[in-house]
Amino acid sequence: MPLLTLPPELLALVLSWVPPKRALVLRRVCRAFCAVVSSASFARTNVRRFLAARGPGFYLSNTLVDELFFCFPAHYACVAADCLGALLAQFEDPDLNWSDLTLADVALPHDALARLSCIKSFTVMHTSLTGPLPASVGLLGRLEYLHLKGNRITGSIPDEIGSLVRLKVLILDANQLAGAINPALSRLTNLEELSLAQNKLVGGIPASFGNLKKLEYLNLSDNCLGGSIPPDLGGCSMLKCLLLRNCELEGSIPNNFDHSFPSLVKADLCGNNFVQFSFESHLFTLQDDVE
Repeated sequence: MPLLTLPPELLALVLSWVPPKRALVLRRVCRAFCAVVSSASFARTNVRRFLAARGPGFYLSNTLVDELFFCFPAHYACVAADCLGALLAQFEDPDLNWSDLTLADVALPHDALARLSCIKSFTVMHTSLTGPLPASVGLLGRLEYLHLKGNRITGSIPDEIGSLVRLKVLILDANQLAGAINPALSRLTNLEELSLAQNKLVGGIPASFGNLKKLEYLNLSDNCLGGSIPPDLGGCSMLKCLLLRNCELEGSIPNNFDHSFPSLVKADLCGNNFVQFSFESHLFTLQDDVE
């Protein structure tokens, strides 16, 4: 084969014009091709030529996401993320929404995700994302909105999420998160909405949640938390909606709990094992109606 007689640098130049999907197949041809295509420098040239021929709109298309970011090897995914990040950085409020993707059991790529540090809003809702939430999410330092509802994300909430100090909304409903609620969430002092409902979380409600002074919406329903409601939760004085349905909570509801939230509009504490409560309020649903 004449190509095999070329110096590696020239071989890389020739192969870089091949579309990425086909270039990866060439790794099976021989060791020389495999060595070239597997290098980070080749992936950088290959991806950028592929995207440059298609214009900026293609960067935000599902084809880029499916074939490069999620489904390609890490060295390709990182280059795709660099290109996407460079484009998004030109916008005042970079917003990345991949909720309409058709994915099959793919995980958020750790290294590539870290390269999207410019984004302020990140949504991947009701897809088939699986695996743990990468620690690299903590590198998205400008993030204000993170919505990953309705996936199959497993494992525990990483400590690094506490680095997202600008975060205002965190929605991780309807996944398969397990273990204790990470107290690192208490460092997110700009948080206005926190929803962890319909997971497999245990270990009680962190008392440190009382530090979330700007929190307006808290939903921990349908987890196996256990324990009691910490009195310190009353520190969330701006809370408007408190949903703790079916959390296996027990003990007594703290005294004057109904007066701790002057802005409260709704509270649902049904489906728990409270032994007593010393107040009645139209704002609090304490038990389901029985006909």
